Amino acid sequence: MEEMKHQDGYAPSESDTKKLNEFMSWLASNGYKGIVLIHKDDVGVSWVSENSIDDVRHHIINALGHIMRESEDVARMLLHGMDAALEQIKNA
Repeated sequence: MEEMKHQDGYAPSESDTKKLNEFMSWLASNGYKGIVLIHKDDVGVSWVSENSIDDVRHHIINALGHIMRESEDVARMLLHGMDAALEQIKNA
């Protein structure tokens, strides 16, 4: 069974974690690879399982494309948020 990895000790409830782990197992057993971001209030979970920088880049572009089809504003906000986060990490 695939299991989520928690950041900084923050985690969903035990029952939510079980449900999310089942979801992650289903994704992995069906050949899905990529990046999973789950956020609720101050809890964030990320999953990156890639073999190369190009794979990561491809999945980010693909994810942004799907988000953009739903809402250009949300995709733009996510992209600007990612840029701001990278800038903050760079300047830390």
